[in-house]
Amino acid sequence: QNGWRKYRCPTRRIHLWLPIPIKIEPVIESAKLVSPSIVLRQTTHFSSDPLMVKRLFIFCLLTVVYALGDLAILQAQTAIQVVAVSGDTDPNGDGTLFIPEPPAINNAGQVAFQGRFSGTTTVLLGNANGFSNFYREGDIGPGGVEFLNPFDVAINDNGQVAFSGSLFNPAFDQQLFRYDNATGLTRLAGEGDPAPGGNGTLSNFTFDQGFDFNNLGQVSFLSRVENTAGGRNDDWGIFRSDGGGIIEIAREGSPGPGTDEQFRSLIGFSNFPMNNNGQVAFFATSERPIENFTILQDGIFVGDGTAPATAIARVGDPIIGRNETIGSLAGPPSGINDQGDVLFSAEVSNISLSDGLFRSNGNGVTAIVIEGDATPDGGETFDLINDASINDAGQVLFRSTLSTENSHGIFLGDGNSPLESIAQTGEAAPDGNGVFARFDFGFPESVALNNSGDVAFAASLTSTSAGTGDTLGIFFEGENGLIQIARTGDAMLGSTIERLRIGGSSAPRFRAQSGLNDFGQVAFSFRLADGRDGIAIASTNGGLLGDVSLNGVVDFLDIAPFISHLSSQTYQFEADIDEDGDVDFMDIAPFIGLLSGS
Repeated sequence: QNGWRKYRCPTRRIHLWLPIPIKIEPVIESAKLVSPSIVLRQTTHFSSDPLMVKRLFIFCLLTVVYALGDLAILQAQTAIQVVAVSGDTDPNGDGTLFIPEPPAINNAGQVAFQGRFSGTTTVLLGNANGFSNFYREGDIGPGGVEFLNPFDVAINDNGQVAFSGSLFNPAFDQQLFRYDNATGLTRLAGEGDPAPGGNGTLSNFTFDQGFDFNNLGQVSFLSRVENTAGGRNDDWGIFRSDGGGIIEIAREGSPGPGTDEQFRSLIGFSNFPMNNNGQVAFFATSERPIENFTILQDGIFVGDGTAPATAIARVGDPIIGRNETIGSLAGPPSGINDQGDVLFSAEVSNISLSDGLFRSNGNGVTAIVIEGDATPDGGETFDLINDASINDAGQVLFRSTLSTENSHGIFLGDGNSPLESIAQTGEAAPDGNGVFARFDFGFPESVALNNSGDVAFAASLTSTSAGTGDTLGIFFEGENGLIQIARTGDAMLGSTIERLRIGGSSAPRFRAQSGLNDFGQVAFSFRLADGRDGIAIASTNGGLLGDVSLNGVVDFLDIAPFISHLSSQTYQFEADIDEDGDVDFMDIAPFIGLLSGS
């Protein structure tokens, strides 16, 4: 009427009067938008233009909230949600749950972990709303063969879960598997598979030394190869698989990056980190000619299977901005980010028995820290450096003992800016109850880093109010400073927490086996005083449901970015209101509830 048309949002019996000019073509009688509970109908024709539909939906949301009165402003806070606890019933009704391993978490807020139902090992997938088990010891797997003990569970951002296990056949062959809801269980690689190129068969998988898993659904791993043409000269290799075939990354006897260079040794170390581009970083000894000699030289390399691997760092390489060179490599690479930066440890020449952390993409070696360097406050020096990880911004997190006896710390740096101290022995806990003592518990996943530069860590404390009853905690350092996630002695599920552990595999830690995601969610396992074990997810200040604009509150500024994620189906934790691992039509009603305070 008079240049306006009437539309109705039936969930609140609200009518919208919108101007006719936004109409382009009269093409449909009604349009159902995104949820059975949110339907937009028009009394006359209107356009199916996607932009118009989005605008109409925003009008509907705003009107609903205004009709309900003042908007409730929700402040960000840490919330802990229990995923599973021992004693829970198998979703299929077959046994009760026992949880022996902490979880890994992805950017969709999903966790994967290993458990047992009535003595039978199983792999489980869950989120804040609960869990399901998709593989259980004794199930019949691909090829009609019965599964045995699974271990080393990893999860990627698409909700795919990788794990290793064996098959109940005469050889008890070790295998790698991938599961997702769309395709079910896929066998990726295993003992007895032909090696790429047909030269031998895979055997003696070393999954206990770790495999990596990326967002492409690929796994990287080390395997011995039997019945090869070169015998002991080509009987170990590093491989990658996505279920569509096995790709050789590097193999003893295969060409290296230099002229007439060959890899001679790939074994003896465990880590084979892989990024989301399928690049795998590894340690190797190669044979290469220099002048009139042939030498054996250790190096860090990266390969993707399409060409000979690239040398990232070798013994003798200069360190940027320092008067030292790489003296010897102290072990395998600790990680590779999506920009191709590789993190590794090495002993430094010219400094007796001093190791350091370095990163390189092949265009020079940058030092993150070297033993003997001063701490950020200048009061101590670094001693034993370990448990390092790298994110996509090139930031490196590490633990270190310090020069003062019984002094420890967690630090963050990129080699270009001054190191940042995350926590050190003697510093007060965030709630003032006690001071930090140590940050190492024999688990590599005691510290975790995400791509936002946030840090989660476990720590023991002294001088606490409850003596030995509250001396272990999990903490988070983000844009809002240091906060406490959970602490022994805290009340939970009608009991109190007795033990805590940040999520992550017991195998060497990779990104797909981390207890911290990019949205500040921390996955951890706990044991209660009444003997129950459990898995929980803590959402920190960086992850308030509904705060899609990331301004710390749920308000009208969240509507437009929420609509954007909904229409593009891109994931953001704050937009996944029902916490089911995706942003879809089912998030609309609870989003309106958050906006209105209902």
